[in-house]
Amino acid sequence: MPTPRYAVRADVERAAGGAAQLVQIADHDADGVEDTGLVDEYLCDAEAMVDSYWRCRYERSPDPVPRVLMRITAKLTVYKLKADAAHGATISEFEQNEHEEHLNWLSDLAAGKVDPGVSPTPARSPRNRQARSEQPTTNRTRREAFKGFV
Repeated sequence: MPTPRYAVRADVERAAGGAAQLVQIADHDADGVEDTGLVDEYLCDAEAMVDSYWRCRYERSPDPVPRVLMRITAKLTVYKLKADAAHGATISEFEQNEHEEHLNWLSDLAAGKVDPGVSPTPARSPRNRQARSEQPTTNRTRREAFKGFV
């Protein structure tokens, strides 16, 4: 399993509300013990998700990682652990709203609407280029196209 870059286990533990809470949501087989490797697996999944948004805008992963990406990665990990728990861990309305806010922020990141707080700004991804318009750009061209309609 790859080494996480955006967040570490301690960040996930903090996002879960402490070690006891993390054990509770990472015990998917309901035997009272955290399932081996589960937190790392979900952390890598959350990181891949965050990275997919990041790479829409930037060519390389951030170094250093902005705190906002660390927090979102940890929170996404906790959310997914709770959502997949077989023993009835519930997701509160607050957590659902927070999750949606994180996804919206990531969408805004991919669209270039938010600043991730990295200095210097990373190189833009070659996949994120401005499209050129084939539409006329002057009033004269537009008027000529509509001649005879009025």
